[in-house]
Parts: sequence; structure tokens; C-alpha cells
Amino acid sequence: EFPDYYYVENAWMPTYQVVSNVNKYYVPSSVKMNTTIKSADKVVREFVFVFDKQFDKNVVEKIEQKQDTLFEEYKDLIDVSVKNKKRNTNIVWKIAGDIEEVDALCEEIFGMGYSNVSYYCQDRFVLNRQYDYKEMIDFRPIFDWEYNGNIDYTIKMTGKVNEENTTVIGGLGASANISGKKVSYLSVESGYLDARVMGTTVHKGLASIIAVFVVIALKTIFAVVVFIRCKEAPKKKKKRQ
Repeated sequence: EFPDYYYVENAWMPTYQVVSNVNKYYVPSSVKMNTTIKSADKVVREFVFVFDKQFDKNVVEKIEQKQDTLFEEYKDLIDVSVKNKKRNTNIVWKIAGDIEEVDALCEEIFGMGYSNVSYYCQDRFVLNRQYDYKEMIDFRPIFDWEYNGNIDYTIKMTGKVNEENTTVIGGLGASANISGKKVSYLSVESGYLDARVMGTTVHKGLASIIAVFVVIALKTIFAVVVFIRCKEAPKKKKKRQ
């Protein structure tokens, strides 16, 4: 029933470890997590596992082979790459697709209950749409609970973020830094992160239509004003004569 899980401490754990079963000596010093909301249906979730120690050549080959095997059936959703340079050693998982698909795959990769994504939109007025995005992640299962590093988190939304209703927690991090459509947060010495981002965005279609009507209205008003002035000009000349 659970071909990709093993049972430990009353929980099913994933077998998608980044480097486990290859060489447990390699544990990342930090994880960069970049989330981009493309629309109400599409999301990109990128995980960059940063390592201080460069991989041995034979280890790189084993890591690539293992991950190719693990993600064989999910190639349309996930892109995996390994960079093995002295000052830039990392493994990147980039998952893109429908929110439901990404959520289901992440739950399978990180373990049931250790990752989830949800996105809710509702129209408030004619132009404004209110959104509520939530995501939770725990990186420890994929490192057999050994990971306790930093999580450098960023999320980019489709609309302006509401600072009062946005929260990100995890580790020793301070409050989230919010700038327009972007939220950033650094979770220190922790393997988990929990984020809720709320805000509003404008319907592009309706906004464009209204913008066109405004331009037409302004041009019409300008034309009427010019017409009236031109019509009044001869009368003023006659009065002067």
C-alpha cells in the first residue's frame, strides 16, 4: 500500500531522501525555498539544498541515478538538477503545475502531513479579488530528521500582499519582510516552516476594459470641450466688431 514509505515511530516516512542511502555524511547547511504563485491554479515550488562540502565524483553519480529513479513517473511535474562546484554545491528540486498536483507530489515526497499547499480566491468587489495562500513544509523527514539548518524562504504572489494578515513562522526567524507582491523570511536553525499569505489582486480583464472606457471618456470630454470652444469663438469675434 505504501511502496515509497517505511514505518517509523507510528508514522509513514518517505524514501525520497536527498542523499540518504548514498552517503549520510552530506547534509545541507541551508535550504532556499522559492514559491511563485502563477495564478489561482498554477504554482511553482523550488527547493535548493545548499551544501558546504563538495560532493565526491562517485557520490554525484549515485545521487543523480537515485533521484532519476525516484522521480521517474513525475518528470512532467518535477525538474531535478545537481551542481557540484567548490563554492556552489547544491541539489535543486523545481516542482511546477496545478496546485493540487504540486500539493499531492510534495506530500508524497516529504511524507504525509509534512507538506501541504492550499490557495483560495474570492471576488470582493468588481475589480478586487482576495486571496489566501497557505503552505507548510518540514524538511527533516527527507534527511532522516538530521536537518536543523536555515530555511531562506521567499514567495511571490499575483497581487499586493496584506501585511496585517500575513504570517510566516519557523525556527528563530523574526517577522516576515513584505514588499509589494513579495514576502521573504529566514528561519534559523529549524527544519520546518509555516506560511500564510493574504492579499488582493485586480482582475486584469476588467481593469483593461475599464481603462479603455476611461480613455474613451476622456477623449470624448476633450472633443466636446474643443467643439464648444470652437463654436463660441466666432460669437466673441462678432461682439468685438
